[in-house]
Amino acid sequence: MKQIFAYENIEQYQNNIQPTQFFIEKLENYRQLLEKEYDLHDIPKAIVWTSEEIATNIFSTVPIPAYTKKDIIYMNPNEPEP
Repeated sequence: MKQIFAYENIEQYQNNIQPTQFFIEKLENYRQLLEKEYDLHDIPKAIVWTSEEIATNIFSTVPIPAYTKKDIIYMNPNEPEP
């Protein structure tokens, strides 16, 4: 699965790389479990790691910062702001 980073600048990318890496590792472990225990075959083509603003205003109008559209997952690696 491809990991795609869509941020407005390098600072946003650098600020998000640590939480993104955490989720990439967790998702890889989960994918392996699903393949082994539940015979998973079809996985998304990519995960687009991006900010909440870009996820909800540029890529879609879905008002949540993590969603699946076709076979791509769009995800903000940070907790939503209150």
